[in-house]
Amino acid sequence: MKYFSLSLLLVTLLTSATVSQAQTPATNSDAPQAITQMENSFNEAMLKGDAAALEKLLATEWFVNLDSTLITKLQYIDWLKSNGGPYTSIKDSDVNVNVHDNAIVVTGVSTRELKNGQPTTNLRFTRIYAKSPAGWQFVAMHFARIIQK
Repeated sequence: MKYFSLSLLLVTLLTSATVSQAQTPATNSDAPQAITQMENSFNEAMLKGDAAALEKLLATEWFVNLDSTLITKLQYIDWLKSNGGPYTSIKDSDVNVNVHDNAIVVTGVSTRELKNGQPTTNLRFTRIYAKSPAGWQFVAMHFARIIQK
């Protein structure tokens, strides 16, 4: 009986290890490329005023914190629709992509020129992506205006 119990325990452990190994997500070696593509798609959608593209890119629970104001995905898309793509150009610089298991944090500076003649806006940003069964999702963003002194 001891031999049977020990054998059963060993089979259970081996099966658990195999199942656990099969459920381990693939390596994130391609994550920086995937996120860079999503970043480019985000900026392109903003330039074109493409609400449908943003709808696909942003996770359902996505939000942005802009200078201490929380804006939901729905509010952001409504703003984009009402402004019809308010930018003439968006240029990101000092971009740094940091992969952390099932999350990616992207930081950088975004320079945005508005269509209506308003001054160019320089923003420091943090964008957060999370890995889901469907792939990487854009889940949150933080912008802070860079004040020129």
